[in-house]
Amino acid sequence: MRPADIVRLLLLAAAWSSAFIFVRVAVPFLGPPTMALARTLIGGLCLLAWVVASSKSLDWKSHWKHYAIIGLSTSALPFSLHAYAAQYIPSSFSVLINATSPFFAGIFAWWMLGERLGVRALTGMAIGVAGVAFLTGSERLVPSMTEALAVAAALGACACYGFAGVIARKKNQAGAGGPAPFAVAAGSQLAASLMLIAVIPGSPPIAMPTPVAAVCAVMAGVFGSALAYGLYFRLIADIGPTRALTVTFIMPVFGLLGGAVFLGEIIDAHMIVGAVMIIIGTALVLMKPAGGVKKT
Repeated sequence: MRPADIVRLLLLAAAWSSAFIFVRVAVPFLGPPTMALARTLIGGLCLLAWVVASSKSLDWKSHWKHYAIIGLSTSALPFSLHAYAAQYIPSSFSVLINATSPFFAGIFAWWMLGERLGVRALTGMAIGVAGVAFLTGSERLVPSMTEALAVAAALGACACYGFAGVIARKKNQAGAGGPAPFAVAAGSQLAASLMLIAVIPGSPPIAMPTPVAAVCAVMAGVFGSALAYGLYFRLIADIGPTRALTVTFIMPVFGLLGGAVFLGEIIDAHMIVGAVMIIIGTALVLMKPAGGVKKT
């Protein structure tokens, strides 16, 4: 990677990790759908302002379907799922679980693109799943159906991210004519906002947010959506989706430290061991396969 790509990767890790903290503070007031809408709408408007200032175009007529698919799989669904999980598990847990996104990307690439699932990747997935199980065995997280559903929701969000990465790769493989990275970032966020607006009447905000919660909701949109997705789709275009997903190696560091410093979350042995297992599993999944199962 070029130095500029490394800087973008670090900024992306910091921006995405911060979103988990902001969501953890704001979601008890806004509820999952409204929290997700705040992220996509604020992020989309910020990105749209940048598009207009740059005299560029989203070309909605040609790419609206692509924006809708990416918006659903990278924002509307995962943001709602992560917001639901944030009500019941610490933000640092969600950040660590988020590192399993490459596992799902590997599965979808095998299924949709016919890519080989090597022995290393399968081993990495097994280690990563064991890491999630070990992580959720923390003494601070009392096992119950509520916490289990929260962990399942966080994993569901990771599956969405993995699917979106493969869709973006498939679009790039199709050749020229696809939307530019900035257009995908802005268009997908705005498309996700339209989807979420439709469900808000059935799931309104829980309570009037405090000033701190309101600021956190705005910051989640600015940093966790506008900045993060602007950087992410630029990285996909420059270094490819696989290398862009290496951000998952860095996010646990920001997530653990951020949760401890800003939310007073305790870093215990279960979290450290679980994080190491997940990172090792992710590393194995992101390696090029030397042999294994190929979908035919």
